[in-house]
Amino acid sequence: MPQVVRSPKMYDVCIIGSGAAGGTAAKVLTEGGLNVVMLEAGPALNPEKDYKEHVWPYQVPHRGGGIGGKLKHEVGDEFMAPNGAWEIEGEPYTSAPGSQFRWFRSRIVGGRTNHWGRIALRFAPVDFKSRSTDGMGDDWPITYEQVAPYYDKVESYIGVFGSKENIPSAPDGVFLPPPPPRCTETIIKKACDKLNILCVPSRLAILTKTLNGRAACHYCGQCGRGCLTASNFSSSQVMIPPAQATGRFTLITGAMAREIVVGKDGKAEAVSYIDKGTRSEKRVHAKAFMVAASACESARLLLNSRSTLFADGLANSSGAVGRYLTDSVGSSASGYFPQLEKMPAHNHDGTGGMHLYMPWWKFDRKNDFLRGYHIEFGGGRGLPGVGEFDEVCAKYEGYGASLKQRCRNMFGTFIGFAGRGEMIPNENSYCDIDPDTVDQWGIPVLRFHWQWSDNEIKMAKDMQETFRSIVETAGGTFVSNAKPDGRRPYGIADGGVIIHELGTARMGNNPKTSVLNQYCQAHEVKNVFVTDAAAFVTNPDKNPTLTIMALSWRASEFLKSLTMGAVASSVLRVIPAQAAEYAHHMVAAEKAAAPAGAYTPKFFSPRSYKTLQALCQAIIPADSECGGAMEAGAPEFIDLLTSENPEYQLKLGGGLMWLDGECADRYGRPYLECAPEQQKEILDLIAYRKNTEGDSNLLPGVDYFALLREMTADGFFTSQIGIKYLGYVGNTYVLSFNGCPPVPEA
Repeated sequence: MPQVVRSPKMYDVCIIGSGAAGGTAAKVLTEGGLNVVMLEAGPALNPEKDYKEHVWPYQVPHRGGGIGGKLKHEVGDEFMAPNGAWEIEGEPYTSAPGSQFRWFRSRIVGGRTNHWGRIALRFAPVDFKSRSTDGMGDDWPITYEQVAPYYDKVESYIGVFGSKENIPSAPDGVFLPPPPPRCTETIIKKACDKLNILCVPSRLAILTKTLNGRAACHYCGQCGRGCLTASNFSSSQVMIPPAQATGRFTLITGAMAREIVVGKDGKAEAVSYIDKGTRSEKRVHAKAFMVAASACESARLLLNSRSTLFADGLANSSGAVGRYLTDSVGSSASGYFPQLEKMPAHNHDGTGGMHLYMPWWKFDRKNDFLRGYHIEFGGGRGLPGVGEFDEVCAKYEGYGASLKQRCRNMFGTFIGFAGRGEMIPNENSYCDIDPDTVDQWGIPVLRFHWQWSDNEIKMAKDMQETFRSIVETAGGTFVSNAKPDGRRPYGIADGGVIIHELGTARMGNNPKTSVLNQYCQAHEVKNVFVTDAAAFVTNPDKNPTLTIMALSWRASEFLKSLTMGAVASSVLRVIPAQAAEYAHHMVAAEKAAAPAGAYTPKFFSPRSYKTLQALCQAIIPADSECGGAMEAGAPEFIDLLTSENPEYQLKLGGGLMWLDGECADRYGRPYLECAPEQQKEILDLIAYRKNTEGDSNLLPGVDYFALLREMTADGFFTSQIGIKYLGYVGNTYVLSFNGCPPVPEA
């Protein structure tokens, strides 16, 4: 067995993880005089190098869709701030038979806080006393009143905009002024007022005024890409720097924690980790340990920390580690609003999040389900990206000038709605160690077990009914793929998809049923704290990040008080996984690899490429106003993605062969040699799925053309020509956001 490298230095505290919990702890503890070491599994983050804040889609070959187009419709495209992935190469996880669970993991300093919605909601007093209220689940060992001072501290430091509303389900906080609503939000606000649904300014961790040396938002709408001015919150830019400034902070990156090592006295004495650069095992020693790796990673670390003293995992005599796993209940829909077609071109960007939201409003009545949900919504004229017009192409089909105009008319006319509700813990939803699978570092991986209860499904049903009511009251057309049955009844998202997993090392007063006490301190190992969402007892409808930071601040002050009293010693559709360390440099790599001069096809033969060019130009032609798909570089874009994606190679390469074969059968020559009227005839046949009802032989051609139309739209509308054609105005610095022009009547 390789020799373990042991650091001779003894730190006061070792923090595992650098996200919301770890970053908060680092700031509080170092500023309190403690020497802290932090282990982060990913690389360091350099905003000036890694952020792509104002990059236009046409400035990179893949237009944001990633290699082979495989980031399309994913949580993070190649413009997003370095964050994580659903799948990480060499670091698998498994799901038990019959379970559907997706796990989004981060491998970079700052963790998930580099790219999140910045929604910063306080839990309500009732959220801490759920069992006392409705008899389900368990109460927290702490109250709202005990956490409120730490909400105050976090909000005052990081900056959260919002408004005082005195809503029982959504406590007020320390707020900066909220930005005015956009035109899309005013439409929904009017409908909500008619329906007696609360709709108020959002609470987002984005600065609308300068605060603690950080500049106010410049309203480019690109928060998800990272912010060079740190005007939105991330641990990497707001929590870690002040810790570093103390001179009492050591950051070790590329450190994959394997286990927490305990001594003969039952106290933790070190963390054993894999140095990913050298693949060697090392140890770092400390007097106390703060586990802040995210709820499921933290549970994995505890479960893998087995010894003669803790045969089932560290601090797990209760068997509660990994249990009580929950995620937010999620269901979504959208609406088409014809009045938005009449809006003039204007800067609609605002902040990189919603300016209004709907807190839970039915708290004063009996519902078909327990607990509640809030609604997040947004839409309008954002920066166009790949996939922007997939639904338009699928619904209206066709090609040519009418398709081009249709896409422009419908740009910015949709508003999406997402419900986020409370899941009640159940015995069928948990994570444990897979006995048969390890990662590339030899560390056993997690296995997920998941099941929604009837309560969550009834909640998703109510979400869909509410979305429809709001859309139709606002004069829109309701759009939803949700069905009352099937694997995802009423569109309920699979477990983990909302990325609010928590509860896997919950706090409580009874050591037999909980892992931690009210200060996030392990009952059995007094110098171990778990300060991420693993400590949560319930999963209210509020996004958890603000509460994670408040609890971590509270636990850190508790640990600091112990230390200063000299008793501290008692106390990560699937994204193909390239290494996360590489993925966030993709744009720079693409720029360096971009060919100069005339384009040479990477996949298609010269003849096939000419056919592709002709088809693209037929789908979106040039006109008197602007160029078409050819001028926008759509064929090059499609060829690049096809060269990297075997599925596209099969469908597009095979589709071209089918088209030429069909033309040969009908006209005696391949498509490119057909007369214009013959080309139009065959395109008219394969451009509409209804034509397969009379001739099933057309199905391969219809499928091929549908994919090509979608990709051509992606290539055109993410180009400089296409974005200008749409009339998008934004992606720039502005001193203030003053709202949008008035919305014409529907």
